[in-house]
Amino acid sequence: MTDYILSIDQGTTSSRAILFNRDGRSEHSAQKEFYNIFPMMAGLKVGHDPDDIWRTVENTCKNVIAALDNSTDTIKAIGITNHLKLH
Repeated sequence: MTDYILSIDQGTTSSRAILFNRDGRSEHSAQKEFYNIFPMMAGLKVGHDPDDIWRTVENTCKNVIAALDNSTDTIKAIGITNHLKLH
């Protein structure tokens, strides 16, 4: 039985979940875009609905876990990364 790391990659336009095996190879992945809000006030360039972000994270994680027959026993760690652009 293979052990996995579940990686959540939170981007500016989408969420992605990836299962990596012990050798660091990607075995399963899922990606889902979410809606971008472009406000014309307060100098904001783009915004996001946090509920949309959460739903896409939840959906992509469930998708890759389904590849493991919905068993989370072999997932030994979870990591998350996001992208932040500083001006």
